[in-house]
Amino acid sequence: MHRRVATAAAAPTLRRLSHHRTPAQPDSRLAFLRSELDGLDASCQPPPQPLPREECQVAQGSRRGHAVTGGGLGTVDIAHPWPEWVALMELLLRRGLVDPSAFATSSASPSKDANLVRTACLRFGRERPELIRHISRWDIQVVLRCGCPSTDRKVVNSGKRLRAYVGLDEGEVCSQCNLRRNCERAYVKARKEEIGRTVDVMRILLTYGLDVITGNVDNRACLGKTVKESVKNLLNEVVEVDSSGPGSSITKVAQRKGQSAVPMKQGDWNCPKCNFLNFAKNIKCLRCNGEFQERYQLLHEDQEHLPLKKGDWICKK
Repeated sequence: MHRRVATAAAAPTLRRLSHHRTPAQPDSRLAFLRSELDGLDASCQPPPQPLPREECQVAQGSRRGHAVTGGGLGTVDIAHPWPEWVALMELLLRRGLVDPSAFATSSASPSKDANLVRTACLRFGRERPELIRHISRWDIQVVLRCGCPSTDRKVVNSGKRLRAYVGLDEGEVCSQCNLRRNCERAYVKARKEEIGRTVDVMRILLTYGLDVITGNVDNRACLGKTVKESVKNLLNEVVEVDSSGPGSSITKVAQRKGQSAVPMKQGDWNCPKCNFLNFAKNIKCLRCNGEFQERYQLLHEDQEHLPLKKGDWICKK
């Protein structure tokens, strides 16, 4: 029978390993040695490698309006500076109108992905033709009174139909548009049978939304803060109306918020019936088609002080 006994010579060595602590029992000293050896093994492991530069950029991008949408087979990252645009893309994904591959960060063809998003937006507009009746006509006016965002034929035609829908004068808008010299349809009015549709609204909105990727907004005057705010309001209203149903309280609140974001200019007036904010040139309310008698009287007073030119005449009625 053998028994191992700690000698006096071994005591100084144990004390050095235990940082000058005097152990009470031999078993405690052995346990301390084992813990020291385990610590040495852990320190020998290589430090964690930093993330690749691309992954770091994606992680930082999530702070700038990055949203993650769950899909049936995984998740999709939607990167865009506008949260309202991200919400619209999530809506299209839920409806199955757009392929998740359109949002791949490693895509080699951004223009192809933009076409997938464009097709999905237009298809959504055709499936929901009634939405245009429940979104802010005021914001449509603000977006389109600066002219068309590009000279693309379909974008121009949609802009003309929407301006006729909200009562904007096509000739006046074209005369102030920076693209009129390069536009084949400058000063051409929309036909009477052509009315603004939801798909026209979606075409204008996607032109602004995809500008971050494709840079397809040629009219830089349309990129002002006021126009962008109205574009965001319309994006938000489209999503909320589709999610909650037309005529809901959420939709009405969204319309009021959209109006308050636009500064009121001299001559603009609020409809006494529905409190909708109208441009100064509007004789009737764009929302309820109600007449504003005070506006009629003001115009009549202004006309009395206008000098008559050759050929002008005043109706006695």
